[in-house]
Amino acid sequence: MKVRFGIWLLGFVALSLCLQALLIQQAWAENPFARAPLGDSAVYWEWAGEIAEGQWISNEPFQSAPLYPYFLGLLRWLGLDLLGVYSVQAVLGALTMVLVALTTRRRAGPIAGLVAAALWIFVDEIAFVPGRIWNLPLQLLTGSLLLWYASGIPARYGLKRMLGLGLCSGLAVLANPALLPAVILIAAWAGFAPQERNLFGSFATLGMVALCIAPVTYHNYRASGETVLISAQAGLTFAHGNAPGANGTYTPYPGVSENRRTQNQDALDLVEAETGERSWSAANSYFFARGLDWMLSHPGDAAVLELRKLWWLMTGRFYADLYNPRLERRMDFGSRYAWAPFSMALLMPLAVFGLVRAWRRDSFRQRAPEILLIAGVAFVVLLFWYSPRYRLPLAPAVVLLSAEVLTRAVRAWTEDRNRLPAAWVAGLLVSAVALGQVNRVTRFDSPNLLLPAFLHAVGDTLRVQGAPPEDAIVYLERAVERGFDEVEAHYSLALAYMKQAELTLNDGSEDAQERALPIYEQAVDALRETVVREPRQFEAQFNLASIEFWFWQLQRRAAVDVRPRLEEALQLARDTGREGPAAQLQQMLAQL
Repeated sequence: MKVRFGIWLLGFVALSLCLQALLIQQAWAENPFARAPLGDSAVYWEWAGEIAEGQWISNEPFQSAPLYPYFLGLLRWLGLDLLGVYSVQAVLGALTMVLVALTTRRRAGPIAGLVAAALWIFVDEIAFVPGRIWNLPLQLLTGSLLLWYASGIPARYGLKRMLGLGLCSGLAVLANPALLPAVILIAAWAGFAPQERNLFGSFATLGMVALCIAPVTYHNYRASGETVLISAQAGLTFAHGNAPGANGTYTPYPGVSENRRTQNQDALDLVEAETGERSWSAANSYFFARGLDWMLSHPGDAAVLELRKLWWLMTGRFYADLYNPRLERRMDFGSRYAWAPFSMALLMPLAVFGLVRAWRRDSFRQRAPEILLIAGVAFVVLLFWYSPRYRLPLAPAVVLLSAEVLTRAVRAWTEDRNRLPAAWVAGLLVSAVALGQVNRVTRFDSPNLLLPAFLHAVGDTLRVQGAPPEDAIVYLERAVERGFDEVEAHYSLALAYMKQAELTLNDGSEDAQERALPIYEQAVDALRETVVREPRQFEAQFNLASIEFWFWQLQRRAAVDVRPRLEEALQLARDTGREGPAAQLQQMLAQL
């Protein structure tokens, strides 16, 4: 059957862009996360702003993929806001879909290519990617470009072709540094894949990769005085995933903040206190050594942990370490994501089955790009820890292989009357669904486990965005009630209470103060919980001391209750060099 591949593919491009426009429009109108980048996203956005203003060299080496912040910086330099960036990323997503479809057509024919395009549009994690600030759009684009280019190596071969492979590989590594081992193996494969061996071609590919990486290494040397090839955070990431209490996902390391803004300096401080050395290389070695020490001293636990990571890789649906599209949809922030009903976990068994069949049918020599890219991403998860962000770079190969399996099964049924491939496909899809239900029942990957932290993120984002305090308080209180008992939970709640009390106090009504006082009482309770968990959180100590002093002035507290609080806050202000607040606290003490 003749298929007008180009026309159909253009239709899928139009469909992809239309659906993304609807998704982004809804998120912009209803979803607080779309307007206020969180965690790593906030760091990327601020960093891109600095780059747009001409600050090309930062004050520390790269701690993650270096390509995205400069891409984002270019967009910010061009004047694009968040909504503009999301629109550009939607276009990148459509281009990525085209590359996946073209690669699949090369492997299994035009119908399979169109099936791959359809799958790409309707996988929820892929559909979610353009509407946030993170490096996934570039990771997917460069990974798809590399897969498309490498899949044509056995057919077209020469020095220019190998240099092109090196350029695609270099871009993929700059977007996802963890792919470096896979890229090196692809370069070696490309020199031996054709009938006529060309070891020089492999070296040419690696040389081009080195040229792509060289500016990053130069940046790192300028920023830190140390030779850091791409990223300086591998050791800490390894310790996050391989330590006592690790469960296969992100596990905080004691003494190191989870906050990206302070995490790296905390790591340097910890290593300096432990070893007397303060350098990125020393920190990297230290954390790698801690993780290896634990694994070698607990081999049984380490083996079980690796199996958990593999299970997460194959079946994870709900866990997320930054944004959670499924919980956003559940909270009605993203109801239109119902249009993307498939998940990576649903396609993973199909992809593994397709990879084995392709390897047996076409040999490693032909299918090495898919094999090596899947192995490279899987290795990252097994080495560090599972995250949807770490797994998603598998998407181009997973969609390709799934589309190939589905197409070949239908073809075997209709042309050869062979129902066995279709039975395999049905069985794999049923097993994927069943494993998801097993995870929910066993609470291995239950959305309810993540809900408290998610509620806090919603409330805190609303608070930061300046929404009415009562809107933020609803979510923040629910988060604490459901067991989110972290320092930031109580402090965010305290800040929201304080804002609500301030607005009440200043609303001009005669009973404003009486209505504001109970709200301030709630703020005090939340601040007390904060300082119990983190006594050196100065802002919490200062706010608590200030409110309790005001209560004393209103005769709602006795002097004996206030003085220790003021003295504790004053000492902390002096220890941390906060002269202004220290002077204010001294004045309060003088009035007692």
